Amino acid sequence: MQRPETKARARALQILYAWDLSGRPSIETVVVRIARIYGAAPEGYDRGADLAAQAVAELPEIDRRIGEAAEAALRTADVLAQVTRAAPRN
Repeated sequence: MQRPETKARARALQILYAWDLSGRPSIETVVVRIARIYGAAPEGYDRGADLAAQAVAELPEIDRRIGEAAEAALRTADVLAQVTRAAPRN
């Protein structure tokens, strides 16, 4: 049996996936669509929708952080490539 928090996180991921695939409408629109498909909103669905809405609201910050991490990884890869090229070969 899953804990309620685990179910809510799983629902949030399902909602975010559907949100992204459907052109990023409002989270409420996605929740209604999913509820229609399944006949009724599953238990714990409100918390999942809340988590999904929080993730969407924080998307610019999340994108910024991912971009910074990617740039840092590229810089590290460039430095490693330079070190590898500069290393003496036997």
